[in-house]
Amino acid sequence: MSNVIINNVEVHLVSRDGSIFANSLEVANVFEKPHKDVLVKIRSMSERAGRNFSLKYYQSNGKELPMYEMSRNGFMFLGMGFNGEKAENFKLDLIDAFNEMEKQIYAPKVLTVQEQIALIAQGNQIIDDRVTLLEQTKRLEAWQERSLSDAKNKKVYSFNPSDGENTSKLHRAVWSKFKKHFNLPRYNELPAVKYEIGLEFINNLTLIDLV
Repeated sequence: MSNVIINNVEVHLVSRDGSIFANSLEVANVFEKPHKDVLVKIRSMSERAGRNFSLKYYQSNGKELPMYEMSRNGFMFLGMGFNGEKAENFKLDLIDAFNEMEKQIYAPKVLTVQEQIALIAQGNQIIDDRVTLLEQTKRLEAWQERSLSDAKNKKVYSFNPSDGENTSKLHRAVWSKFKKHFNLPRYNELPAVKYEIGLEFINNLTLIDLV
């Protein structure tokens, strides 16, 4: 919230979601008019102009009474409907007030050293997290796939299968155990970061594990 002076009267302008608003009570105060007359004027506006006004309520002497919240354009429409010196000053002061508030809203924020350090740390953490994610999901390189396949072949032939059918079964059994252990649809989808673990797993398999 920001207080500005319009027609030598302090007015409360509210900044919300990048826009600036005031209410009909403030306008009535600036123009020294009964609030009920301001309400009548707002309600008599066209549908298009009325889009700049939102009906709200306030408490007074224990009663809930209507008022309107208005945007910059609503302020201008309402001000144009009044005549005389106060109306002229109102328009000029209002334009200055809105312009000043918009400068404050959109002005680049000057960060303290602590805030800058915190932002840098936050950025570094985001980068570290992304690097970690990439490392954890990076697929095996071609040489790693070949190495796992070679280890599998070496393991199978170390069991000295008696015939070709048994050899084929052992090859399939190694990959079946491997995929089940690492919860993979295919052995070559093992993350590269787990290559050493995968290689160790194959090397430690026994014939009993495969039957």
